[in-house]
Amino acid sequence: MRRDHLTEGELLDLHVGAGSIRRRALARHIAGCDACRARFEDLGWLDATLAEWPAPEPPRDGLARVMRQIAEQRPRAATRPARLRGLAATFVGVLAGAGGIAFAGVRLSASALVAQLSVADPVKDMAGMGLAAAVFFGAGSLVTLALAPILMLELQSHQAAARRLDIPGGTSLDAAAGGGSRP
Repeated sequence: MRRDHLTEGELLDLHVGAGSIRRRALARHIAGCDACRARFEDLGWLDATLAEWPAPEPPRDGLARVMRQIAEQRPRAATRPARLRGLAATFVGVLAGAGGIAFAGVRLSASALVAQLSVADPVKDMAGMGLAAAVFFGAGSLVTLALAPILMLELQSHQAAARRLDIPGGTSLDAAAGGGSRP
């Protein structure tokens, strides 16, 4: 148990409802300390005073202002040209990979390793292509495994930023203003 008394802030936390663990600790102190319990009971005037005050009117342009701020901060959706650039980059990457496998396959087919095989030339060519593809995809897998944690952390930070723009409870500002629910 505490030897000192609760501060005004701690008494207010208990009065207005702090988190459950903190609230229990403060309530235990109040139960054993007559001075703090008396100060806590004196906070009843706060509820009476607040009940007498009229509720403030929200500004008429408040919703529009908040929506404008959200629009300024929300990440922009990918535009069509950006998606097309992404598809073009993927296509070029696939072509480059296929070209690299073909080039390496031809070189490996002529290598001493494949030349030692006692099979027909088309099989040697296929063996060279197979070795090149295995090396290409093996290296790609290692790169993917190395980058996956970084990409996942980046995705999580983007998702967290997107959640910070939403109103808690899963409602949109339109729904909060009576304009319907979020799809």
